[in-house]
Amino acid sequence: MTAKGSRMSVSRPGDGCLAEAETRLLGDGRMRWLQVRIMLFEGQEQARQDVEKNAAFRAATTRWRQCMEQAGFPQQDPVKLLGTLRTDEARRTSPACCTHPRGPGAAGSAHRGGGHSRGTDARRSTVWG
Repeated sequence: MTAKGSRMSVSRPGDGCLAEAETRLLGDGRMRWLQVRIMLFEGQEQARQDVEKNAAFRAATTRWRQCMEQAGFPQQDPVKLLGTLRTDEARRTSPACCTHPRGPGAAGSAHRGGGHSRGTDARRSTVWG
């Protein structure tokens, strides 16, 4: 079974345990579900490309990068940092995360309580949740 999007196609097994599980879960809608997943992925990628072109977004990323560097955690951007922290445990224990006791948002940090600009905080909260 193969579903095509505007920029990619995805193949799934037509039989076997995965196909059987999907059929039980989705019934005749397996192909449609796969097409929707492709459309959502492509839409997410397009939105990401569009936001990267936004001057305010790029400026917020620059401010975030400078703030993290001043705090002793040089990072390219929040998304790349998050990509290196794949588990909740990694995000919770990394000193580069704002929730960590030694992280940029820690008590006593020069960046705590207003050191970040509003745009940077908004972006950071989007990444960290």
